[in-house]
Amino acid sequence: MNPQLLPLISAIYSAASSPEEWPEVAQTIQRVIGGHSVHLAMSDPTKRRVDCIFSNGLSHDETAWYNKHVAHQDELTGVFNQRQPGTAFLLQDCFSQEQLHQLACYEEFYDKVGLNDFAASYFFQDQATHGWCTVARSKQDTAFSQEQRELLAVLTPHLSQAMRISLQLSAAAQASQLALDSLEMLPIGIILLSSHNTAVSYNSRASQFISKSDKVEGWQINLPCPAAQQQLLSAVKSIIKAPTLATSQCLSFNHDSQSYTAVVTPWVSSAVQQEWLPDNTCCMVMLNSSNNGNTISNDWLKQRYGISPAESRVIHQLLAGHTPTEAAEVLFVSPHTVRFHIKSLLAKTGCGSQTQMVVKVLRDFSGLY
Repeated sequence: MNPQLLPLISAIYSAASSPEEWPEVAQTIQRVIGGHSVHLAMSDPTKRRVDCIFSNGLSHDETAWYNKHVAHQDELTGVFNQRQPGTAFLLQDCFSQEQLHQLACYEEFYDKVGLNDFAASYFFQDQATHGWCTVARSKQDTAFSQEQRELLAVLTPHLSQAMRISLQLSAAAQASQLALDSLEMLPIGIILLSSHNTAVSYNSRASQFISKSDKVEGWQINLPCPAAQQQLLSAVKSIIKAPTLATSQCLSFNHDSQSYTAVVTPWVSSAVQQEWLPDNTCCMVMLNSSNNGNTISNDWLKQRYGISPAESRVIHQLLAGHTPTEAAEVLFVSPHTVRFHIKSLLAKTGCGSQTQMVVKVLRDFSGLY
């Protein structure tokens, strides 16, 4: 085996997880096979276009001109697309020099840009996407040999597998980014914690309560109220210790003249969420400010649970972290009246406790089911 192949194969799989390494892989293939340029590209036969991952033989303008004027009538790619994916071949395997010069695409494009001869690896096919690696030579160069085709054939299955891995990782990264971006659309602060009590994800509404810890590697929650911080750490600890048995807990604190309610609850990932969150994600903290611009409206509460205006005033006090007694003082009603409304609210929301009700309302309002 060519001594250059083993490090090259290793580099191919390295590029699977580091796409920025594909250009160097392509140029190494060029050096091993021999030629004046190399082209790593994905093509879409249904749209008749080619997108270069890397090319050191075609400029951006030349590729654009090809897609506009040649791709839709390229007899070469028409023949190549009929081959089985996972194969390597030489241009001379498919066309003689006489046949090539009878092709309009060859005269209009390939011959003019110096792609007179090439060895190709058709290494990938996924639905309408085809993956190609071609090493090109000009008229002045000697023709490719069968040995060079065989070298490219050895690399083809590795290119195929690495590209599949690369595309899967890319799709997962995009899904992850979309999921993380969606957290920004939520009207409350969200922090997701790992079993090590470090933040694995959070949105900008919660970022002011996240800080770097000197004692533990990673980012942690840091509430401005020591008592609330201690309550939060105790709640998180109980969830980490027994996530299936732990119950949700509420706590309140003030910060920058605003009242906050923090709900600490176990996090159970769905199959979709496991694609963008670490496996050890076990806890969620929801932070709601009574003064934010996305306060839960009375209309939403009425539409969602059939809650009356009087009940809405009570539940807003509970969402702000107030006790029934404190809510009664703020609303200028008796504690008995507040408890009466709470009993009705529990029935309408289908909850067994105030904490469960607060968790449910915040989850429903944020779309966190």
